Amino acid sequence: METKLISPSSSITVQAAIPAEVKLFTIKNNRGTKLELSNCGAAVLSLYVTDKHGNFDDVVLGYDDPYEYLQDEYYIGTVVGRYANRINGDTVIIDDQAYKLAAKPGGYHQHGGKNFKHYNNDENQVKK
Repeated sequence: METKLISPSSSITVQAAIPAEVKLFTIKNNRGTKLELSNCGAAVLSLYVTDKHGNFDDVVLGYDDPYEYLQDEYYIGTVVGRYANRINGDTVIIDDQAYKLAAKPGGYHQHGGKNFKHYNNDENQVKK
């Protein structure tokens, strides 16, 4: 199955807390499956797959307008952080070195830090 990257499919400039250009990308295979994503938080905007009757439909929960991802407080479709889940407390020790982490109310660190949902990821096209 061949996959090709069409890069970028469109680009919008946003006025937001994080001044950056938001780019939209489409990855499509030869069977018609299509993934649309953004460089802002690596947000998955849509994924079109076929049902048992061969009809395509978007199976991703998300927003219709890419700007809405900048206002989202629930991490809809975005990369949540370096890992998913919680670290108890606000300190982790690696090789006898203590590292202070950002803590949420309740005293735990969640998903590897703040603002990954708005982190602007750079794109690189990979060719076979």
